[in-house]
Amino acid sequence: MRDVYYSALGPNAISVIHTDQSTLEGSQSLYKNYPSSFPQHNVSFRVGVPDDVKTIALRVIEEWESKGGDDEEAETWQPSADEQIVLTRFFGHPVKTSFCLTHHQVGGSNLGPPWQDDEYRCPNSKCKSRAKKGRKMTFVARILNAPQHGLPMIETIESCGADEYNYDVAVQFHICESCFTMVGSNRCG
Repeated sequence: MRDVYYSALGPNAISVIHTDQSTLEGSQSLYKNYPSSFPQHNVSFRVGVPDDVKTIALRVIEEWESKGGDDEEAETWQPSADEQIVLTRFFGHPVKTSFCLTHHQVGGSNLGPPWQDDEYRCPNSKCKSRAKKGRKMTFVARILNAPQHGLPMIETIESCGADEYNYDVAVQFHICESCFTMVGSNRCG
């Protein structure tokens, strides 16, 4: 499944409202012993983005957008050696393309290229503020595949090198601020 829209029925249950793709019958998990859920982990939050990282990221995003936001252009960008040190220290992995300028994020404006312009509309027919096309949903969070940090969404750390995992796969979450319907959207570069 790619997008799942759901609402909470209580602390331990959800009701699926809509999916944009069905799960294929007989489909297999991504790797052996794929969990039905991932273990709970405590996290610490960093507020903001360091100025040196922000300067590099904004320059790269501006360059990418000035060339029409072409995916091939994003794939050819390479940071300088000094930029790579700064970016790797912040993101926790080498930044090989502008698609890699993304990180786990909770709240704020969606800063994850190339998905920052994604728009979701509330499909809940019971939503009181539902317009014809549905109310625009608000960005809540983006969680990345991070096997080295205990969140192996598509591969285990044993099946890849510490710096070679697929770090441009993410699940983004948006919410309808009127009826609290959520969407979890599988995004990958």
